Amino acid sequence: MLLQVNHLDAFYGRLQALWDVSVEVEQGEIIALIGSNGAGKSTFLKSIAGSIKHTSGEILFNDRDIRGGKPSKIVGSGIVMCPEGRQVFPRLSVRENLRAGGYLAGKEQVEAGYERAYSRFPVLKERASQYAGTLSGGEQQMLAIARALMVAPTLLMLDEPSLGLSPLFTEKIFEIIADIQKEGVTIILVEQNAVMALSVAHRGYVIQNGRIVSTDTGANLLKNEDIISQYLGSRTKPAVR
Repeated sequence: MLLQVNHLDAFYGRLQALWDVSVEVEQGEIIALIGSNGAGKSTFLKSIAGSIKHTSGEILFNDRDIRGGKPSKIVGSGIVMCPEGRQVFPRLSVRENLRAGGYLAGKEQVEAGYERAYSRFPVLKERASQYAGTLSGGEQQMLAIARALMVAPTLLMLDEPSLGLSPLFTEKIFEIIADIQKEGVTIILVEQNAVMALSVAHRGYVIQNGRIVSTDTGANLLKNEDIISQYLGSRTKPAVR
């Protein structure tokens, strides 16, 4: 088991956001975490990434408990989070944004990261010296994903990668996610467009009010009309795995 989250509770001060959440992730899987706004999806990712310190339970990565660890050490262990809203540095160039993603890496790894980014996203190579803030929303999302991949993570966590994108760019982003998984990267995907997410996911978890309420294969959840109507609310064309 690559990642095992056991009975995780998470708090913002005295406000509890997650209750007894347990999730398992095998090496090489895409896991979709779906639910309505405010259900606790992003809190779950931030707890793994070390951004939320007030937690209890276990977060085992390669059998080592990383709960409460420093974010930099968690990145160093092989876990990287691509945040909601892209959060690129608008007044830095594309190349400088990529370099920021490789801040823990050595020179050779950074150079290899550039090559991977430019190979996967040719538009980033074309605009390497351009300010990130001048890119389109879809291009910024590509940059955010490429930046997260600079340290060649074992586990990539994506928070709402299609947020604010056109249907065309959304389909492209999900094709990219499927390609990244085929290259051996394990992915946890938080996504409002749950039909698209489940279409590429091996398994999915449904979270409601900070609690896991259902889990199954992505294909089975995609066929569950109760889940679709209650949590998904979208019949966007599924991506092709």
